[in-house]
Amino acid sequence: MRATRVEISVKNLIHNIEVIRQTSAGCAIMAMIKANGYGHGIVETAKILRRENIEFLGVAFTDEAVALRNAGDEGAIAVLTPPEPDDAPLFAKYNLRPVISTLDEAMRLSTAASDAGVEIYAHLYIDTGLSRDGVLPDDIPCLWEKISKLGGIVWEGCCTHFATADDTNLEFAREQLAKFNGSLAFLAKNGANFRYIHAANTGALTQFPEARFNLVRPGYSLYGLSPASHLDAQLPVKPLLTWKTKILSLRRIPAGTSVSYGRRYISECETVIATIPVGYGDGYMRNLSGKQEVLIGGRRFPTAGVVCMDECMVDVGDYPVNLGDEVVLIGSQGNETITVAELAANCNTIGYEIITAISARVPRIYVIEN
Repeated sequence: MRATRVEISVKNLIHNIEVIRQTSAGCAIMAMIKANGYGHGIVETAKILRRENIEFLGVAFTDEAVALRNAGDEGAIAVLTPPEPDDAPLFAKYNLRPVISTLDEAMRLSTAASDAGVEIYAHLYIDTGLSRDGVLPDDIPCLWEKISKLGGIVWEGCCTHFATADDTNLEFAREQLAKFNGSLAFLAKNGANFRYIHAANTGALTQFPEARFNLVRPGYSLYGLSPASHLDAQLPVKPLLTWKTKILSLRRIPAGTSVSYGRRYISECETVIATIPVGYGDGYMRNLSGKQEVLIGGRRFPTAGVVCMDECMVDVGDYPVNLGDEVVLIGSQGNETITVAELAANCNTIGYEIITAISARVPRIYVIEN
């Protein structure tokens, strides 16, 4: 196994599930596991979630759902982007829950269900302000009149998605909720009887209780991360992910020596450069070059020069290090911690991008603590 690896704390995942359950008491949970489980490994993470009796798994695309089915998952899986035209038979074959917002989508799925002799459990997706996917509230009367009569579809749920539910200002989120509630009222008057109503992502389930309905969709918080600093205390989750590697080689260089491509790093004095086997091919972003530190022996050391595809270099000065010493890229060592948020700030991005960018060639190890 490669020295570079990601370790996933099973104990912390179970802790986070319980925190979310307590926060959204009485609600079912749709655990968002798209993008390779937010970088944590989709199949193994799904197995842990199912052992903890998570009712729904949420993915973005049908190939993610099919991978889960092929790995033995038999529970409810929702695919939360609009179904592509050629994917309709897959929803019938693999018993997947689509979100539907157009007549064409509904007709294709109805035909696929009829051809396979099954029913497809679907969720009506309403666009209340994200302007990404979904049917606009004003278009619901015409759409519902047509799709509610189609055979082969069981209208199991209705949903929307917030644009600003993790902000301190919830004014726009409240506008979205009002539109959603108005749409639900119309649908109820016109025969809709949804088992599940859902809108709450991590931000909404944390600070917007009226948006929880009876199903919540945690993603980032499930993995122990907070989408905004003001939410940290409200949802006491614990990070699952530690990203580690080891020192691959050591070399002492004189003052004035350049390190890595482009000669962007020139040593100011004689020093020791440690090479570690991780680079942007693993998702350790090139934009971290010259900005990010790593942990060795419980101390912080700066990266030196441009991050390469497969390796990067660290200036350890005269600190006593050895070949094979552990290097922490994300996580704790001694009294020091490097967070996902720190890497995100140094890349001028968000933590979601940091963790989902960790490539498939980095092994995931699931640690079961006592």
